[in-house]
Amino acid sequence: ALVKIVFLWSCAIVNMFGVHIVGAFSLFIMAVTILPFAVLFFIQVPQGFDWDRITDIPPEIHWALFLPVVAWNFSGFDSAGHVIEEVSNPQKTFVRALILMVVAGLATYIPPVLVGASASKLANVPWS
Repeated sequence: ALVKIVFLWSCAIVNMFGVHIVGAFSLFIMAVTILPFAVLFFIQVPQGFDWDRITDIPPEIHWALFLPVVAWNFSGFDSAGHVIEEVSNPQKTFVRALILMVVAGLATYIPPVLVGASASKLANVPWS
């Protein structure tokens, strides 16, 4: 509980100093969050990827589970539209922001899936 309180207060204090510090702090938190996944990915690269497991298509797709996950993954794209009037040169900036969002999404989803599906200790565990 103490860690949560310290983190919450540190976020509140950073917000009091302005948007530029919030941006830098957000980038720091993002890097700390992504770091373990990047480390796992680079540990797995020399061992290779199990493409049979990665490209396996299950015989039955649970649509009631699949569609909400897809909707959750694509939520947030509309957030850029809320601040479009506050951005200089919005026609160019908005398109660039959407492209960067797609690239960032792919970069943060694909490597962990490749590593998770290729983990040798999971080779005999059925996906469910």
